[in-house]
Amino acid sequence: MAQMTLPTAPTVHTTIYSDLKGVDFSTDPTLVYKKRSPTALNMISDDGGNPKKRTGWKVEKVHTENKETVFSGSVTPVASGIWEMCRLQNLSGTLSDIEMRVNGVFVKFNEFSETTISYTAKYLDNSGNVLIYVTRSKSQTYGSLYVKLTGDSLVDDIHKGGNPYDIQIYRSGIAGGVRDMWSFSFGGQTHLIYLIGKKICRLQDGDAVELLTCESTASNVLGMFTDAVFCLLMDNDVYSYVNAGTRDMPNFRFEKMEPHVPEIRIWKAPGGESELLDNVNLLTRRMKELYIGNDASLEYYTSLPISQEESVVVRVKTDGIWNVATSGYAVDYEKQCVRFDSPKVPVPDNEDNVSIEYTAKGDSSAGNHLKQCKTITLYEGKLFLSGSSDEYGSHVWYSAYNNPAYFPDLNYLVVGGNDTNVMGLVGLGEYLGVVKEAGGTSNTVYLVYATTLDDNAAYACKQSISGVGAVSMNTFKSLNGEQLFLSKGGICGLDSEAVKNRSKYVNKRLTAEPGLEKAVAVIWNGFYVLGINNNCYLLDSKQKTSWQTEWTNYLYECYFWDNVPAAAFAVHEGNLWFGTADGRLCRFKTESEELAFSDDGKAISCEWSTPFDNDNATYLFKTMTKKGGLCTIEAMRNTSVDAYMRADNEAEIYLGTISGDGSGLPIEFYFNKKKKKYKRLQLIFRNSKLNEGLKINEIVKSYTVGTYSKNKVVSFDAES
Repeated sequence: MAQMTLPTAPTVHTTIYSDLKGVDFSTDPTLVYKKRSPTALNMISDDGGNPKKRTGWKVEKVHTENKETVFSGSVTPVASGIWEMCRLQNLSGTLSDIEMRVNGVFVKFNEFSETTISYTAKYLDNSGNVLIYVTRSKSQTYGSLYVKLTGDSLVDDIHKGGNPYDIQIYRSGIAGGVRDMWSFSFGGQTHLIYLIGKKICRLQDGDAVELLTCESTASNVLGMFTDAVFCLLMDNDVYSYVNAGTRDMPNFRFEKMEPHVPEIRIWKAPGGESELLDNVNLLTRRMKELYIGNDASLEYYTSLPISQEESVVVRVKTDGIWNVATSGYAVDYEKQCVRFDSPKVPVPDNEDNVSIEYTAKGDSSAGNHLKQCKTITLYEGKLFLSGSSDEYGSHVWYSAYNNPAYFPDLNYLVVGGNDTNVMGLVGLGEYLGVVKEAGGTSNTVYLVYATTLDDNAAYACKQSISGVGAVSMNTFKSLNGEQLFLSKGGICGLDSEAVKNRSKYVNKRLTAEPGLEKAVAVIWNGFYVLGINNNCYLLDSKQKTSWQTEWTNYLYECYFWDNVPAAAFAVHEGNLWFGTADGRLCRFKTESEELAFSDDGKAISCEWSTPFDNDNATYLFKTMTKKGGLCTIEAMRNTSVDAYMRADNEAEIYLGTISGDGSGLPIEFYFNKKKKKYKRLQLIFRNSKLNEGLKINEIVKSYTVGTYSKNKVVSFDAES
């Protein structure tokens, strides 16, 4: 009698996804390394590297204030090509700090410009197209509003509002929102200082304490620690942060540092011959000249024309003591001299015995461009400034040693050609690195070094690297000693010899963001955090991967967040803060806080998925078994996970949801689903519930291998 032979049970294979990492947008989801996710959203690494849901942020301060009405009225537009144009009577000001409502639609201008004859405020869409603009000639008291006939939803809503246009244009001290933030410890307290519109404030116990006001919302404000003092450079004035009270009753404020008044000439003959001592200070037009009097001369000529709007102080040395002269002389502004009633007899040893302190007439072109600098650093006890534009775009100015109130007019370098602007200044060992924008014919990175070793050292620069330039001035940060910045090709690391790309895993999405020049960055908890267009791209210094190519030697693990409307960042008391374009100050919460996982009361959607995994055998069909597949999540107070799978080009299949049980032990979610005949399979894990966290430790998939795979749709053009 023949015996029955039972078929052999198929071998069960197991794929374990552990030591999970960040996101990889760089390649097809089928080619992503098993430890990374092609879709990870709003995740961050824990101390061991596994992904967990980021905490949310809360609004700590909202700025509102009365606005000055610039224009209000109903105006019938007229056709002007692809635009509708409205004439705005009695419009004044620079237009650099205006906002507008048209037919009830709020318009936030995002670009301002000034020429020799006009001011313009523009609204650009995410692709950089100008859709709305207001312009005014400097010689006229009226302006014009232009609205494009077609554009984004904002423009469409304006046109839906009907004709004539109902227009309100107003000026606000917070127009432009939060523009910069600084945090530091001083006088036994921590301080969060921020620039909002044209106001500089301190956040203290939830209230905004106004400290300074800029000339306009277009003013550049630079902050830097120098000699243990926090200084601000604003509108060519220098302010130091001081405690004007006592330790027990402090009164923190900014005090203006009087600019150094240089003695530009000494041993000067009344007629003009002299020796140069100090250079003119770009922060002031005030200066002194010292003379050696004689028995005959009455007129003492100055090197520059004298301003009639400022005082002239004359001092005469008698018996070795300088005394302010209150009479016996007159200022002749036309002849550019001080005329004494009687000669000033020289003193022994031919010492200077006449001093004239005056303010030079007119403006300094270089001084005006110093006000436009947008990047600053401290190097060898001196402040270095750059980031102006036009013919001064390649200039780097530096202060006197340990004296931020003195920028000698000859203390500057011209770095590279004028076809590209300086974007950032960074320390590179013994050198000061100067990074320019890309696109010109010259190098993009230069090294500045001292030519002498004294406090009055002069500086020179040499070419270093070409090809990779910076695209945003506000992204230069040091991550564990490596200088990082944003280029058109992604986030780059810089040393004195090379520029290396560090953000390969997110470059595909990051470099496609519109308006990269508006990106901002901060270092927080070992992460380089870059914000742009409500998104954040994070580089994790605790996780590096060797990657030897022409462009890099290692990469950072990367993470991607959305719904973070950051216009400026700061780290204050260890927490990540950001300011928004509409005047809010926000703080990321810690995991231990109540309601930690919500963005201003709204749920955060997070996701981590495996690649579309072929288990190294695309040519074979696989079947995911009902048993053996699971996901392990960390125990948390409030946690759950929604699990899905997707096979090949099919729709997602819901696997189920599991919530935390409060046991304090890791929680396993078993899939208990079978999926037949797939070539590639992706497992997806999400959490979008209000105030719930998620941390994924491990994913396991069990499967068997079947027959050779084949096309599911037959093409009759192919051979059988």
